[in-house]
Amino acid sequence: MTEGGQRSFTKFPLQSGTGSRELGNWSLSPYNLVVDMRGLKIMCDAGWPVIFDATHSVQLPGGAGEASGGQPQFIEPLARAAVAAGVNGVFVEVHDAPEKALSDGANALRLSLLPGFWEKLKAIHAVVG
Repeated sequence: MTEGGQRSFTKFPLQSGTGSRELGNWSLSPYNLVVDMRGLKIMCDAGWPVIFDATHSVQLPGGAGEASGGQPQFIEPLARAAVAAGVNGVFVEVHDAPEKALSDGANALRLSLLPGFWEKLKAIHAVVG
């Protein structure tokens, strides 16, 4: 997974002095990671083995107050894009009940979704090779 150059975006405006910068209705902030697929393709083309961390890519550091939040609905689209970019593998944290997980539940893939998720990634890989 590439994390270099990630920037943070949130839809929630932050007060000045917090390190944020407003861009229209969006603000740069420390709560939402931007995952840039270009870095994955660049590393793949350079011959590096690349593993994309799909679940930590949807994490919202500090987004749940004193803990990290997450947006698991974006695990699959980001993983599909990473596979299409040519990554060698995808790392995914799964849990049978993410809401009960002691760690990283907010950004975990529900275990029951794993088979369909995996089949979609395999189909994309078959096309892009």
